[in-house]
Amino acid sequence: MKKYRGKKGPKIAAFMLCLLFATAAAVGGAVSLACIEVGYYQGEATTDIKNRFFEKTYATYALKAFRAGKENNYNIENAGNYEFAILKGNVTSKAELKDKSKYIASNFSAGFPKEYSLDTYRIGDHMRYNISETYLDGSYYSHETVYDDVEVEELVYEKESECFYAKADGKYYDITSYVYDTGEDETYTINGKTFQLDDITVCDALYEDTEWEDVKSIQFSEDENEEEILTVNVPVEDTSIKEYTVVSSVAPVIKEDPTDLIYQAAQAYALSQIASLAGPICLIVGGVLAVVFFVILMCLSGYHESEVPSNIETYQAKKVDEGVYLQRRGLDRIPMDVNLLFVITGIETCVCALIVSLLLCLSWGRLPLIGAALVLVIAAGVFFALLYSMTVASNFKCPKWWKNLFCVMIVTGIIGWFKKIRETSYETGKHMQMKKRIWMMFGLITAGEFFGLFVFASEADGFGVLFFFWFVEKVAFGVILFKLLN
Repeated sequence: MKKYRGKKGPKIAAFMLCLLFATAAAVGGAVSLACIEVGYYQGEATTDIKNRFFEKTYATYALKAFRAGKENNYNIENAGNYEFAILKGNVTSKAELKDKSKYIASNFSAGFPKEYSLDTYRIGDHMRYNISETYLDGSYYSHETVYDDVEVEELVYEKESECFYAKADGKYYDITSYVYDTGEDETYTINGKTFQLDDITVCDALYEDTEWEDVKSIQFSEDENEEEILTVNVPVEDTSIKEYTVVSSVAPVIKEDPTDLIYQAAQAYALSQIASLAGPICLIVGGVLAVVFFVILMCLSGYHESEVPSNIETYQAKKVDEGVYLQRRGLDRIPMDVNLLFVITGIETCVCALIVSLLLCLSWGRLPLIGAALVLVIAAGVFFALLYSMTVASNFKCPKWWKNLFCVMIVTGIIGWFKKIRETSYETGKHMQMKKRIWMMFGLITAGEFFGLFVFASEADGFGVLFFFWFVEKVAFGVILFKLLN
């Protein structure tokens, strides 16, 4: 190893190889963790792992089947790799699942499948769908809240909270979000309608066991006898909701179609199978080789073939062999603690950029781009870490490595400043008395000249000009004397 010290070629080669194998090990570790999450190394059945890959796809196509929200309208276009059967209700018995007479719709090509997935959906008239176009995006549906007008039995004003509540069907609905005013003659106005105090129940506080719900609106309507009644628009159960069971399965032969979600999921499963083998290999082999080249790199760091003259003791070269010098150069001169902050900031920036990119670009079509971005971020992090490790190794080899810490520099500077003050304080004190005497003499002479000017020359012509030049001369003399004394 000694014969390579100071040479740039071996150092660059060790750096690049260490960067390559460390990146491979980190990527292999990330892939292995993903495979652990999927269940490849926990002995899970292949069928379960496959179904997990198809889970989002099943949900997507099942949602497409119900998108119209009407029975006998379950056709799914461009779903050649997806086979399904739809049954009413929540069906779990395999005998019932196989009973074709219970199918609302089905496109099974070769009878009931051996491997299938069951999903239960509650579908009503008030639905919102989000149907993904790529395997990675996922899909979902949600129920919109249904409201109905319910007659108000009682209006309540609670003193403790100073809020109004409407009682309907034995429940209290909060109407404080609506405008109300208190009149001078004990009247209350809610949404433009005025109520007398007799129309409102006033209480100190409602009991804790009261049922509370939000109210969507408060309005007035007329009944059959043309009597004005007060109603609140409250959430009610959606009676249009029906429950369905969907049996989902992959077609026996998967057709190649990049736009098909089943095909995308199958490709992802095939890639994950390869990754489950390649990940641990890259982690182990890359990790071992990275450690080897890292040790070599640390041994070569700090050595140079020539010295660079420096007036600063910390950065001066130390000759260790013929043509080999140990010296802090370039990044090595940056204080190690400051350098560490730069490295951490750089790595955090790369990670944040990756997270933002993933959130903006998460789709099956951009999966290669996402993978490349992940590798680049890991490589950038390893690159910064290796550079910092080289600077640390160089500093530890050089004499008095602690002097290249910013915190130590600050403490050393403060201590040196106090030492300088202490060393000069004695001389300053010794000459202080002499300074006082000189300034006293200067003051007495200036006062005497000032008195003489006013006594003997104040009546003479040109006194103003004479006094001006005398004043300027004294100021200049005072400044020069101050400089000389200090």
